Amino acid sequence: MPTPVLLEREALLEELLAALREVARSGGLLVLLSGSAGVGKTALTRALGARAASGVRQLRGDCDALSTPEALGPLLDMSEQAPALARAARGTRHELFSAFLRELRGRQTLVVIEDVHWADAATADLLTHLARRVASTSALVVVTYRSDELAPHHPVRIAIDGMASERRVMRREVQPLSVEGVATLARGRPIDVAQLHARTGGNPFFVTEVLAAPGWAVPPTVADAVRARARRLPPGAGEVVRSMSVETGAVRLEQLRALGHADDDVDAAVASGMLVVDGPRIAFRHELARLGVLGELAPAERAALHRAWLRLLTTLEPGDADAARLAAHAVGADDRPGIVHWSRIAATHAVARGTHREAAAHLEAALEATPGADAAQRAELLTSLARALGHLDRRADAVRVCVQALALQRELGDRPAALVVQVELARAWWGLGDGPRAQEAIAAAVAEAQRLRRERAAGAERAIAHALAWAAYLAMLARDHPAATRLARAAVRIARTHGFDDLL
Repeated sequence: MPTPVLLEREALLEELLAALREVARSGGLLVLLSGSAGVGKTALTRALGARAASGVRQLRGDCDALSTPEALGPLLDMSEQAPALARAARGTRHELFSAFLRELRGRQTLVVIEDVHWADAATADLLTHLARRVASTSALVVVTYRSDELAPHHPVRIAIDGMASERRVMRREVQPLSVEGVATLARGRPIDVAQLHARTGGNPFFVTEVLAAPGWAVPPTVADAVRARARRLPPGAGEVVRSMSVETGAVRLEQLRALGHADDDVDAAVASGMLVVDGPRIAFRHELARLGVLGELAPAERAALHRAWLRLLTTLEPGDADAARLAAHAVGADDRPGIVHWSRIAATHAVARGTHREAAAHLEAALEATPGADAAQRAELLTSLARALGHLDRRADAVRVCVQALALQRELGDRPAALVVQVELARAWWGLGDGPRAQEAIAAAVAEAQRLRRERAAGAERAIAHALAWAAYLAMLARDHPAATRLARAAVRIARTHGFDDLL
């Protein structure tokens, strides 16, 4: 495949190459590379990788435009290239972060993390972790993002703003093309360069899409330009790009073959410039191109393609490693059992990696898809959601969800589960600053725990210890130290007897 033209980026590319040569001697560097969609950030990082010295190790991870992102998705991508990361991915977030830093020490490495404006909260924490420790590595870490798509309270925005004083963090912005740059791309074509520059704002992706459109007329939007190019594809190649438009990440050739696409059609889509080969994978040249094709799909075709991908990924890749992606396909296919199944797994992964925002989003999606008659499942989801909301300081929402979960658990007669929810309710009230209601809720929880202990209720020991532990904590916060000590000792005895080491 021909290398894309890289115009008016040479100075920035040379600066990054010089930084890459220096990291082995002077310590690592984190580069925050911003720019609008289609301005050429990815083209620049690809050129950087292509021109890096042969001995430089390269690791790459992408954030995908999933409705709810996969927790630590870029690190999971890199784990395919680094076995030590794959092993650490089964552990805690701290273990994974530590393993990543070890990978970057002692060997000159280029790390590219693309599109962090789509990142989850744990990936934002990873950036903060890296910014403070990158000097101890031999890595150039380039992080790309669209600054105009980061809201003030986005975790990545907060992480980036917090790096202002970090010595080994560099900020650079990829600028649009000048009129002269657009003229270079349009050389030899009968098109008004000034109008093309004005309409596209010098955005390289939009410019190249316009130049690929029939007649070289300037469409009003980039989506129109993408659709014009897609309509000119041969039928089989058009089916390939439509199929790929519902998949937010790069795909493998064998996946496209399994979906029934011929190699010649894939090659034709690549030759057209709609798709690019990215190592062993194939991807859209830009996310804007994918969205342009996706926007043309009729609802029924879009749902059918999501179903096909969901069926394929669960067949070719059994397990739950990419549950967030499978949940997104289930949502697109309106497969309600699939939404519940994969969203629950994705939420569990998110909690394990400390990304409660994503966990709450997955749980809310699962609840929306759960049949109202399945009270046990809804009660379990509501309880997990209440806990996630508590971690996010969405205490008022947590109270509301706890009340619903408590009613369902009592209706089901599951007293240990209801006890756990009662504790979450107390925590939510305390977080809202309503001490009397919190104390009322925790007192009710302690009374129920004591009843369950007297009755020797089977399977209730963990819920009892959980309730007493949190009652001790709230008593401590209320400065009732004798009660805190008494409750904590009771919780310790139960936890030791039954081996509840996490509670202990």
